[in-house]
Amino acid sequence: MVAFSLASASPEGKGVMTGIFLLIALFLLGVDGAPAQDGRVIPLEYDWDPANPPLWTMRPEDRERFLENDIFNIGKRDNKIGNFTSITPLNYTWDPANPPLWTIRPEDRNGSSHANTKASSEHMNAASAEPCSDKTKPATLYYEYKAEDCPPKNKFLSFKEGMMKFDTCANWNTGGDTRWWNDGCTSFCQLRTTFEWAQEVPFPGSDCHSPIKCGMTDSESVGSGWSVGASTKLQFLKAFKVGVSGGWSHNYGQAKGKKWDIELEAGECGYFTFVPVKKVVCGGMTTAHRKPTFWELNCCNLGDIQPVNWKSCDNQMWMIEGDKMDGEWSGHLIPDGVIIFVYTDCRTRLPLPMEKQDPVYRAPGVALAHSVIDSIQQGWVWNTCYFWNMKVPGKRALYIRGSNFKDGVIGTFGENISKLVRSCAGEGGVSNMEFDWYYNGKPDDTPKEKGPVWMYQADVPDTIRPGCIGEGLMDMGAVTQDQCVGDKLPN
Repeated sequence: MVAFSLASASPEGKGVMTGIFLLIALFLLGVDGAPAQDGRVIPLEYDWDPANPPLWTMRPEDRERFLENDIFNIGKRDNKIGNFTSITPLNYTWDPANPPLWTIRPEDRNGSSHANTKASSEHMNAASAEPCSDKTKPATLYYEYKAEDCPPKNKFLSFKEGMMKFDTCANWNTGGDTRWWNDGCTSFCQLRTTFEWAQEVPFPGSDCHSPIKCGMTDSESVGSGWSVGASTKLQFLKAFKVGVSGGWSHNYGQAKGKKWDIELEAGECGYFTFVPVKKVVCGGMTTAHRKPTFWELNCCNLGDIQPVNWKSCDNQMWMIEGDKMDGEWSGHLIPDGVIIFVYTDCRTRLPLPMEKQDPVYRAPGVALAHSVIDSIQQGWVWNTCYFWNMKVPGKRALYIRGSNFKDGVIGTFGENISKLVRSCAGEGGVSNMEFDWYYNGKPDDTPKEKGPVWMYQADVPDTIRPGCIGEGLMDMGAVTQDQCVGDKLPN
């Protein structure tokens, strides 16, 4: 508070001073009572290009990105929209001239350690379609294609055209009164495209176990594919479909096997798996901050509707042209990818450490979780259990066969199977026990019935309770008791 004194002034002077003080008081009251200014205060005139502003207009942490022409990463602080980014893109932190071995296709490894870099150069210089949509050949992996390689369908607007916001994608509010109902006034601007290894898809029943020679044929196949943007709203999927070069869709396909024999060392197991290639696209997504009203004629370019911008990435399984007949493509698309063999621990069925695996298996996101692969392999288990009347008084022949059991459960040499049978046989005793491996399968058998199988056989007393053996097998992971059920053997 400020106190004023007029005691020393003349009457005329007091009047003048009083008038001056009243004017000052009115001015101060006016300032104090003025309404607060909402939002950002913008100068009446800019004397620079909004798309190329002076550096002093930017936050220090944004300058480097702008100088690198990476406007895509600027201006995100006020435009948070939630969990709409469906995937996290892989950061390429290695030297492009010396990439990790898992970035290179197996068929290219012997030619050059820089095969992916060389291939990408040849790919872009080819007279065929642009590399982000070229389906005539396998994709070049782990090369980052940008706008100059794959021209985007939509482009980012300048700061001014984007309603004073960075990263506004063009065409988000065009299209008239049907636009909101079609895609929610959403557009996508493609910035980066890469092709990467996706998660493995094991061939059904392809388990292998030493000492049996293992292999696959070109008649085997496995289905592969997934829905793009499983966690993404329909309006954003439509924006991807319109904004991504080469289109965007749900892809499914059958990957064919190949003639391949594997020589396993003692104690080695494994399975064949298909590793598909996925196309990963990242860019900027723009949508309306609210639904237009009836009075706005359902148009997003009327009223105070503002753009909301954020980074978005998604992926799809990449499909390429399949076999050709007389040099011409048959019109059938197949998944791009590679078949590899995954070595597993026979005791647990789980994959061996990464240093024992093919480099492709070591790529980020390829290997299935151990719990998942264990569940898949449990689905490959099959077994039989039956008795044979040998016409020997007091004796029956017992035959147990199985495939894809864990060695840690049945025993490397069937010792736990033998222990179970002895326990069930009791004082009657067990004789002529044998345990061995052999290849099982006829041409018309299913993949589950083909391959390495173990067989246990022994002579047991005819007083044995068959259900004792069947129940014990189920505890070991069997899928059926087969004929080993009940309390008594049939006559």
